[in-house]
Formats: sequence, C-alpha cells, structure tokens
Amino acid sequence: MTLLKDTLNRFRLLGPRAYSVLSSTAVPANVAVEEEEVEGTVECVEVKEAWWRHYYREEGRLQSHQKQVAAWKQLASCSHPPGKVVLPLTVRDPRVMLPTKKVPIVDEDSDRVKPASPEEWPVESAMYSSDLRDQITLSKESDAALNQRRSQFLVPGSQLPETPQEARLPLLLLSRPPTSAGLGSGWDVVTPAGWGMSVFLPLVFSGGVVNGQHEAENLHLEALTSLPPHLLPDTPAGDLHCTWLAAERHQEFFKRPPASRHNYIKLGVQFPFTQPWRKLLQEWQPGILDFFVLREERLLQCLSQLIHNVRKTSSKKGEKEEAAGGTSTSSTDSKTSKTGKGFTYSSSNGNAATTTDTKPEKRKAEDVMSCKETKKIKLEQSQENTQICAAEESVSGETAGMQELTVASPVSLVMVQLVLAHKGTMEPCAMVCLPQDKDFFPDDGLLRLREQGEALKEPLHEDLNHDRRAKMREEHSKIQGRLRRVRRRARQSVAKEMDFVTAAHSTQTLKDATTEALRKVDKENEAILKKHSSYKEEMESAWLMGANDPLQCCARTIMGYITHGTFSYTHGKAAGIGWVALKPLLRLVEQCREGRGQSSLLEAPSRGKCTKSLPVLVRNPSTVQYRWAHLSLVENPPPGSATG
Repeated sequence: MTLLKDTLNRFRLLGPRAYSVLSSTAVPANVAVEEEEVEGTVECVEVKEAWWRHYYREEGRLQSHQKQVAAWKQLASCSHPPGKVVLPLTVRDPRVMLPTKKVPIVDEDSDRVKPASPEEWPVESAMYSSDLRDQITLSKESDAALNQRRSQFLVPGSQLPETPQEARLPLLLLSRPPTSAGLGSGWDVVTPAGWGMSVFLPLVFSGGVVNGQHEAENLHLEALTSLPPHLLPDTPAGDLHCTWLAAERHQEFFKRPPASRHNYIKLGVQFPFTQPWRKLLQEWQPGILDFFVLREERLLQCLSQLIHNVRKTSSKKGEKEEAAGGTSTSSTDSKTSKTGKGFTYSSSNGNAATTTDTKPEKRKAEDVMSCKETKKIKLEQSQENTQICAAEESVSGETAGMQELTVASPVSLVMVQLVLAHKGTMEPCAMVCLPQDKDFFPDDGLLRLREQGEALKEPLHEDLNHDRRAKMREEHSKIQGRLRRVRRRARQSVAKEMDFVTAAHSTQTLKDATTEALRKVDKENEAILKKHSSYKEEMESAWLMGANDPLQCCARTIMGYITHGTFSYTHGKAAGIGWVALKPLLRLVEQCREGRGQSSLLEAPSRGKCTKSLPVLVRNPSTVQYRWAHLSLVENPPPGSATG
C-alpha cells in the first residue's frame, strides 16, 4: 500500500446540476499541438519540455484522450451519472475559465438518453504516475503571469484563448450514482497537489455552493448516502470522533449554571453525550468484547424483506377469505344455471310432451357468461397457487436468512432511519426504545396518543446525589473563604515585615517574598487544597449517572441510539439516522408478526417512495416524553471498486 497523503486533492459535487458546474470548469484541452505552432511561440523551449507534450506523443494515448473527451460530452445528455465509473480527463487550466463574478447555473434543456457503456471509456491517465504528478505540480504557471496575460486584452473579462504555453491539468472524475432514495448523485474530482485552490475557486464561481460538516450530515440523512468512516461506530476514526463529540458536549453542558442544566439522573439518561455501543450490546448479550456493523448485502435484503412482510400475512388472509366467498357464490350460481337453465319441460299428457334443445337467445348469452366466469375463477386460482409457491420459496429463503441473522445478532448493529409519526424533534444521542404490548391498541394503534391526548412518559427517577451536591457546594464555599483569608494574612504579614528600608538592604524582592509565603501556606493546607482541586471532577460526576450502572434502567428497553437528527425536508417531519442492535430488532419484528403491533404498522410518511416500517419509541435525552417513530432499514450499496 502506498499512502498518497498530501499528494492529491478531492472535491465532491452533489446534486442534479453537478455536471453543469463541472463542465463549465473542466474544459477538455487540446493536446495535439503541431510543431509549427510551437516554433512560433516565445516560450518554445518550455512548451517542448511540457509534460503533456511527451506524454501524448504516443498515438495510443492521444486516441484514449479523444475517446475520454467524447465520453465526457456524451454524459451531458444523461439523467444521472453512471455508477462506479472513473473517467480520466485532461483539461485546460481552470484559472483561465474563472469568470469575473459568480454566475448562476443554467439548466440545459437536453433530451435524457441512456448513459454510455463504461467499457467504451479508457482509464489511462497521467494521474497514475507519481513522477508526472510532480512535474504537473512544479510546472504550474504562477497567478501573476496568468494575470499579466489577462491584462493585455483590451476588453476586460475576456476569456483567454488556448495557447501551447498554457498548462494542462489531468483530472480523475469519479461518478456517484443516486441512492435508493433517488438523491445524492454527483461527481468527485481528484486533482494533483498544488492545484486545490485553482480548481476550488472556478467551481464556486461557476455556481457551486460550499457546504460544511453540518450540511454533509444533513445530506446523509436526506439522501441516505454511504457514511464516511468517522461516522461509523465500528471504526477507529468513528471511536475517536465519538469521543471528541462527547467531550465537546460535556464541556458545553457544564458551562451552564446549575439552574439551566438538565437533571439527567431524574430523567434516567445514563449517557447523554455519547452512544455506548459496546455497553448496549453487552446488555443484550453479556460477555461481548467487540462488535461490528452489518454490511452484507444478502443479510440486509433478508432483514428488509422480513420487515416488509410483517403485515403481508394478515392482509393475504383477508384476501383469501374474500376470494373464497366469491368463489363459492359463483360456483353455486353456475350450478343453478346448469340445472335450471337450458331445458324446457311440457306437461306429461303426451300431446306435446317433448324436450326442446333450442335455447332462447337470452339464456345462451347467460351460458356464455357463466363459462367465462368459470375460466376466470380457474385462472385466479392458478395465479394464487403460483403466488403461494413463490411465497413458500421466499419463506424458506427467509428462514435460512433468519438463522444467519440470529447467529450475528449478539454482536452486530444495523443502520436505520427514523421518522417521527407526529410532531416533535429528534436530537443526537436520543434513545430508540422497544415498545411494550400495552403500548399498542388493536384498533387505532399509533393514533391513540394523538386522539386521546395521552403521552407515554418516563417516570422521574430518584436523584440520590441532590443532598450530596448541596453539601459539596457548601463545603467548597467554606474552603474557598478559608483559603482567601489565609493567603490574605500571609500577604499582609510579608508587607509589614518588609518595609522600604528592609527591602532596600535585602537580596529578596517583595514579590519573591510574597510568593514564598504563599507557597508555605499552600504546603500547610495541602489536604484542603487537594480537596479544593478535586471539587470540579466530583461535582460533575454527581450530576451524572455512573458509567457502571445498568443501562436498561428505564420503563422502555433501549435498542439503539440516534447519531444525527434534525428536520427532514424529504419527509416534512423530524427525522434522524442511527444504529440499533440486531437482536432487539429481530424481537420487534417477531412482536409485530404475532399481531401485537400490526395495527401500528403504518406507511412511512415520505414524499417519495413509501416503504413499510416498524413502530418504535424515541426519547430525547432532555425530556421524559416518548414519541412514536417509524423505523426503516437503510440499505446502502455495498462498497466496490470503480470501473472505467
């Protein structure tokens, strides 16, 4: 493995207009310059020694560049970039394309066609050679020289024409296809070192909007894109990031006065500043030392299918009963028509006692309709049998997947998205809790909280540290007063002993004498000072629950935590992404399958494609209110290598 730290720059453009912004900055360069054009330039020697002149001297590389340019132009009519594609492209100096002011993005009214095949795009590039990357960085033209050439134009703001002495820049364009939610598509741009700001400014002036960490996390919530390593709970980077966030929230909490702090002991929140993933799994399976995030695509699809089919059994039963009732009625009608229709009987006196085979036109039409109905019923029965066989096969596959999920459940976490069913907010470190049987009503389900005005609340816990904190504050104030008095007396005594005459004939100054006297006082009161210095740490621990206390100390069992929560514009409600333990998630699926929570299985309130979700309870660390939320599984595409 070769580490390329500080040798490459990477920019990420997301959104449906990413190609428009990038195409206005990354203009393909002309690398086939004739010798006659080079001989007439002032910088003839520099142009002949340019890296691109030697690199594209081979005919095969020149043809690869032309194919890359054709592929890049072909992508202008694509609805979204193709998935997992690397497109190398050599472009003009982006500083030459820098507009004089920010320009808005112009939507191109072009027909959307199918993206080109990735096999048609060659991946040969100068970016793969470390020597060429160094030449590209060192041969960069200075901004002063570029501005000097630009100032020679009579019309300010005119675009510089492409000349042989202009620098050429190789880029790597990495496509990002949209996620399952249809969002998050765009391009990643990789440039050599030294060209970061030269590419960044043209992208911004061409219509790109600069976003930070907060906007990136919101984008992960809206588009459900793949998370970076520092946001994954089972990576070293994620562990460091989580520790840093916990320290920041801890410091911000204790900056407030005691009257403005939340009493997390009364609220029953043991970890208000972080998510204890390892302790959470140890509560569900004692003896666990490590954990991992479930990433296998097959198991995630199996789990998603289990969640999707929770209510399917009950709905199919109702359809079967209706179909059975309709079938019995139609069969009875058909039998009646066969026995009571099509024959005409006369009297038995022998005069006209004959059976007529000729049917009236109306009865003939009824017979035709009855035959059609019978064929339709048989067709529906065959389709139903086919669906039953497919369902049995899927059930057998689900059973095998369920066994593998059960084996991985004690040590695995699953990424989920949560959307509140009603009003409310969702904060980081919010607890995702498992509902109880009494929380469900068989008729109205989730709506009972809103209709009846009830609220599931966590009962207040007893704060055993309240008197301890009051006593500590009182003792601390006494210690502070005593230390102030002792130090004041020491300073006064030194000032009396060392008058102006004594200080003039003494080798020790008044400041040094005062410092020495205070040091003696501190040594005499060493025990008091030790207790005074440990006050902050002891008081902070008295405001929080112990880390060794049991995690499941609330009225509802904790099954996971939320890492990022805010208002979602996609759903129009508060939403968040988080992680839950697989074992309680399977228990929730089984609970809803048995019918205890099926009435609460509502469609997830989204403006896009609706997916079945599971009902869970969410509680923020700063409140006792439990709120109903829709839990749905996040199925990120598996990581894989990009193709050219």
